[in-house]
Amino acid sequence: MDNILRLWLQYSEDKLPLCNNIIIVGAGKFGKKALDKLSRKHPEATIAVIDSDGEKLDCLKASTNVRLVKKDGVDFLVEEVVSQDVWVIPAVPIHLTWELLARYVALTPISVPDSVKKKLPNAMDGTIGTCYTSYADFLCPDDCPEPPEKCTYTGKARPGILYETIGNAIPTGWNGIIFRSYQLAPGVGGYPINHVVTAREWLRKIGTGQKIIVATACRCHGVITASLIS
Repeated sequence: MDNILRLWLQYSEDKLPLCNNIIIVGAGKFGKKALDKLSRKHPEATIAVIDSDGEKLDCLKASTNVRLVKKDGVDFLVEEVVSQDVWVIPAVPIHLTWELLARYVALTPISVPDSVKKKLPNAMDGTIGTCYTSYADFLCPDDCPEPPEKCTYTGKARPGILYETIGNAIPTGWNGIIFRSYQLAPGVGGYPINHVVTAREWLRKIGTGQKIIVATACRCHGVITASLIS
C-alpha cells in the first residue's frame, strides 16, 4: 500500500459532513473562541465542549445547543463518539490527532528527522517527537478566512499549502498520515471523526517496528509527531 495517507484526497469536499454536530476539545482560550465563532456561524449545530478542568467549563454557558462535559477529551472521543458525522475541533496544547491514534495502535514518540524539519517552514521543536511548522512568522489575525491563493495578512501569494508540503517532506522509509484541518469559521479548524477512523484502520495494517509521521495542518499552520510503531 502507499506509505502516505493523505486524508484530504480520500474525501472530496462535497462529501464532507455538514457542520451539524461539533465537538470542541478544550475549554481554554482557544476553545472559548471556537465556541463563540461556531455558535454564530452555525447556530443550528449541536456543540459539545470537552475538558477535564471543571473551572474552565464553568466560564462557559451551556444552552439548548451547547453541552459542557467534564472529561478528558481523548477519552471522550474514544469512548462516547459513535456518529461518523461529527466534526472535531482541537483546542488543546497537545497533538490531539496523534493522541487519538495512539489509543488504538502503540506509538512511541521519536525525534523528528532533521531532513524533515529542513523542508518545513519555520519549524520549531515541541516535546519529544513533535514539531510545529507555519508559513507565518507573524501573529495571524483571529478572523483570517484562509483564502486559498494569498495570505490575508501580507496580501502575498501563498508559498505553498502546508498539508501538501508536509506530505512531500516525509522521507523514504517512513510512513505518514496527513490530516487536513478544514476551516469551519474564521480562525477555527477541524476535521470529521471519520477521518480518524480511516487513519486508524490504515495504521493497523502497518507492521511493528516501522516509523511514521502523523500530521495535522491547515493551509498555513501544522503540527507533526514522529513515532515508532511498537
